[in-house]
Amino acid sequence: MNPNTGRTQQTSRSFVVTGIMQSTGNGQVDGVVFINTATGNSLFKKSGKYDEMVVLALSGTYVNAVQQEITNLYGSNNIGVITPKAIM
Repeated sequence: MNPNTGRTQQTSRSFVVTGIMQSTGNGQVDGVVFINTATGNSLFKKSGKYDEMVVLALSGTYVNAVQQEITNLYGSNNIGVITPKAIM
């Protein structure tokens, strides 16, 4: 927003698409744009803070262990962890 006029400012930017993911059928993933941290910080002024993080386990066997490790690391009151099982 322009501080002098109170109007929303529009900015155009160009990006290079390096890949398009195959549809997964998951609405939370399909249609999402993945960008690197530096670009995200520049575009959204996040200062290295994140709204969401996607973690992929090597196998479904490890999902519960990964969930537990994330919860142990960050605390259950600080973040929410959503697993495929919870979505189903």
